[in-house]
Amino acid sequence: MNSQFNTCATEYHKFRPDYPMALFELLIERFKLSSNSLIADVGCGTARASIPFAQQNIKVIGLDPSLEMLQLGQKSCQSLGLPTFFIQSSAEEIALSDKTIDFINCAQAFHWFNPKKAFNEFKRILKPNGGFAIYWNNRDQLTAPYLAEVEELITKYNPKYKGGYQSQDWGKIIEDSQLFTDIEFYRFSHSESLSIDDFIGLTRSFSYVRNALSDEDMSLFTSELQDLLIKNSVSGIVELPYQVKLWCANS
Repeated sequence: MNSQFNTCATEYHKFRPDYPMALFELLIERFKLSSNSLIADVGCGTARASIPFAQQNIKVIGLDPSLEMLQLGQKSCQSLGLPTFFIQSSAEEIALSDKTIDFINCAQAFHWFNPKKAFNEFKRILKPNGGFAIYWNNRDQLTAPYLAEVEELITKYNPKYKGGYQSQDWGKIIEDSQLFTDIEFYRFSHSESLSIDDFIGLTRSFSYVRNALSDEDMSLFTSELQDLLIKNSVSGIVELPYQVKLWCANS
């Protein structure tokens, strides 16, 4: 099963940001999740958002089309002693039975899906009283204006790059499906401190950088990015703030 992230799974696993614990606490309370619940983490990647649920003794099945990402997620969970189960699967044809899932988690992934097909699958596998959440870590350009320059630099080397999903009204898209109720929106803020090398490593996890740039362009991009980060660092450390936007609903 092909995935654009097969080539950058290692960087994704190493450099992608976590999510604030307050987000998981809200979802656990909002959907009354417990050790009796079963979560499907659709588009789970390397299990970055599966682990916080599993650490609360909630059963999680991680699903992703990338075998490379799943293998890294499985290793992480095994190292933590978490019995998370992983399946190679797309969101448009989820490899789970009807009405078996209490909650669907979808972190940093839904913009890769066909919304109509994915929502139909969500509805199919969710129990009647189940629900789901879709959310993204978005780099916060308002808090850190240098990030706008990073976006411009990416676009310079990959003119096809578009981050339009960040401004999408996903609540309206959920509503238009006419499949779900009690749609809610939440916002969280958090920040990470990165070395310049780690920030560059983070960009290697972006499919629109890793898969789009030639070796020559990658070298030029890296050189310009390094200069930009040096100007915006303190003692070699760059602050990278995020705004997390989350939408959730009931089946």
